[in-house]
Amino acid sequence: MPRDIRTQILALMKSPRYAPLKRHELFNALKLDAKERTPFRKELKRLETERIVTCLRKNRFALAVQPETSAGRLRVHPDGYGLIYAGEEEEPRFYVMPEALANALSGDIVDYTPVAGRKRRVRGGLFLPPAAIRGILERPRSEVVGLLLKLPSYEYIIPDDKHLTTNVKVRGYAAEINQVAPHHKVVVLLDPPDPGASENAGMVIEDLGHEDEPGVDILSIARRKGFRASHTAETTAAAERVVPLQEHGHARRDLRDRLIFTIDPADAKDYDDAVSLEETDAGFRLGVHIADVANYVAMGDPVDTEALLRGNSVYLVDRTIPMLPAHLTANICSLLPQVDRLTHTVDMLLDADGGLLHVETYPSIIHSKARLNYGEVQGLIDRGTSDSIPPELHPTLFAMQRFSAVLRRLRMKEGSVGLTLPEVKCTLNERGETVQIGLRKEVEAYQLIEEFMLQANRAVAGLLVEAETPCIYRVHPAPDQDQWKRMGAELNALGIAKTPRSRAEINAIGVETSGTDIAYAAGTAILRNFKQALYAPTCDHHFGLAFDRYTHFTSPIRRYADLVVHRVLKAHEEGRPNPYTAEALVDVARQCSTCERAAMEAERESVDLKRVEYYMDLYRRNQRGPWHGIISAILPIGLIVELTDTLQRGLVHFSSLARHRLIVNKTNTVAATRDRELVFTIGDPVEVELIRVDEQRRQVDFKLADKKTHGKKSGRMVPKRGKRRRR
Repeated sequence: MPRDIRTQILALMKSPRYAPLKRHELFNALKLDAKERTPFRKELKRLETERIVTCLRKNRFALAVQPETSAGRLRVHPDGYGLIYAGEEEEPRFYVMPEALANALSGDIVDYTPVAGRKRRVRGGLFLPPAAIRGILERPRSEVVGLLLKLPSYEYIIPDDKHLTTNVKVRGYAAEINQVAPHHKVVVLLDPPDPGASENAGMVIEDLGHEDEPGVDILSIARRKGFRASHTAETTAAAERVVPLQEHGHARRDLRDRLIFTIDPADAKDYDDAVSLEETDAGFRLGVHIADVANYVAMGDPVDTEALLRGNSVYLVDRTIPMLPAHLTANICSLLPQVDRLTHTVDMLLDADGGLLHVETYPSIIHSKARLNYGEVQGLIDRGTSDSIPPELHPTLFAMQRFSAVLRRLRMKEGSVGLTLPEVKCTLNERGETVQIGLRKEVEAYQLIEEFMLQANRAVAGLLVEAETPCIYRVHPAPDQDQWKRMGAELNALGIAKTPRSRAEINAIGVETSGTDIAYAAGTAILRNFKQALYAPTCDHHFGLAFDRYTHFTSPIRRYADLVVHRVLKAHEEGRPNPYTAEALVDVARQCSTCERAAMEAERESVDLKRVEYYMDLYRRNQRGPWHGIISAILPIGLIVELTDTLQRGLVHFSSLARHRLIVNKTNTVAATRDRELVFTIGDPVEVELIRVDEQRRQVDFKLADKKTHGKKSGRMVPKRGKRRRR
């Protein structure tokens, strides 16, 4: 019988349609009798012990990766051990002890083999079998950023990347690099991996400056994520040869007499979208006019090649690293006021209710009548008048305000998710020190432009899909079942007795919590359980926007994907063959998605760095709070509290709660004493004081402020029966 069950288990798992199942699901799928349950469990355990079958996350079983196909992606944890991922899987399959890493680096594609040993619990609650690295097959990482240190006969760098847990030896300097003093941040070009080497080594190719020099900390983050602050000499020279209004091919439609203008942030350096709105007998003609970057940047030239490598512009806390050289972004392509500029126009006829009647796209030339910013436009909306905006623009702006509200209501009615989270804004002085932190407020003027850009992107996607021409689209998969489940558990912990399963239910929760203490925590619980939007060579549904067709067209100065869409659309308009093959678009979409993620990580890290420095300065000046915060997560060792004014996160150690032993529930949503006299739940408001700041690790520790309103120490008092009060 055991042998027969073994055959049945392996046959099912080898089926091409098999998806990993939990033990009881596997038992049911095999349609075994109740009396066979014990032999089934023993055989499954035997297969796991023999490493023929492996237990994945959430206790689901599948065939193990065999040694002959043992190529995996290595990720090194800051604690020193390694995790091996197979293929595109999001969960690791094996762990590697620090001493078994050899000289492999985080990100390497390695050849590995399972080894004998017990499973080990790693971060995230996974229990993984051990493996050893036999060799390095591929090293995607070629450069490392770190702090240069020197010994009498030895130079090395300590990498900035916390996943690179070993130092890198400096073998020499590039010809153009002078000898660098210690405590400078440098970029090292790694030598090819050597299986016999005991350490990694490389050559210094760039000196970023002394570690304490203003701006070097942010520059180091950018370089670590693969973004150079300046363009290559070849790219810069090619860009500077471009002249304004350089024409190629078909004639343009002259829109210089139309009332067109730009609305951007006050500190914007480039302007790649302009808008117009006119009333018609049927409703409105909405015009979105986008800088015609494709007219100036030819496929395959030095500017285009570097733009593809960058993927997008990067907006860091103290600087912007543009995708294109400054001559193009701030001059030639930028839709500056009172000058002629080449554009690609999307004209949309819509009825008074926002329904799309007709779309037309074409190359154009415009003459922007004004350069407005969101603050000016919001002032006009709030006060009904403005001294800084020309009077002839006022009627159009009021019409735009009304019509954008119509478009937003229609989009929400169609199911678009309306949740947004605030962004942190750090104000720095000339020394790069943070002097103020606040939250950016989303104003109606911003929503106005957002709605018009969404309409244009949606319209262009529709045209390209109907033309059946290969292109890049913006897609957003719906949450999977595990994400919906986690979302519900986290919302339940906040006192929201709902488990959403649709966009409508998500929006209902957003309305219900709006203006409450838990609004931010609820929005975070929902959005962090969303999948990430990405670029794809096939059109698919955008869950967040509830659009069946969507692409990015409106920002070709700062996003390479938009530049690709412009080129494809131009070819379609002119009856030319598509400049991209379907295969090429697969690679471009992947590159754009990768660069977007790296840019987001760099932007987030730059804010985190300056925010921690800000609290370090407060700590040194003995300004310790108290501040208002919300419990945003619960760990086995303490409470994660997020300050409402700055979104700074910090840990309140359970050890700081004298005489109280707290136990965390299985879902990590509640921490309570055994008698449930003291209870902490995700979403609870608390007052905290600063007790420690670790700039190196960018970690902040709090303690609960001594306030009577916190119960005995803090948290919530609940009946001893354990039932929570209704909110």
